[in-house]
Amino acid sequence: MRTVFGAALAALVMFGAAPAFAQSACPPAPPAPALPDGATAKPSDMQKAVKAYETWRVSANAMLDCEGKIYEAARSNPTVAKYVELSTQLAAIQDAPEVKDFFAKQDAYKAKTGPVVAVSTGWQKSVEAFNAKSPPPKK
Repeated sequence: MRTVFGAALAALVMFGAAPAFAQSACPPAPPAPALPDGATAKPSDMQKAVKAYETWRVSANAMLDCEGKIYEAARSNPTVAKYVELSTQLAAIQDAPEVKDFFAKQDAYKAKTGPVVAVSTGWQKSVEAFNAKSPPPKK
């Protein structure tokens, strides 16, 4: 697909808000606890794992809440909000047959006109190089 709205939005929000994320006072993501194999774990192993998980979950949720607030602030920026609105509208019609047909015609146009433009560009460069080495003819 020619347009990937979700990826573009993610990139816009992530890169556009990167300074906010980098400068945030959010706690870092805590290291994940070791997960026991529930099929073979002893009750004492599960009790330790529950405590480790609960400690981790509280810290992880604090980080998620903090980063979520930064993300939502970036998303509420008027420019970003307009982008999200427009990308949603475009996403609704991007797979329409008329749109796919347009892009097929655009590709055909580029394929046919590209070589002509390349020759014209090459010709212009050749004329410029020629004129640079020779004085203009006298009239």
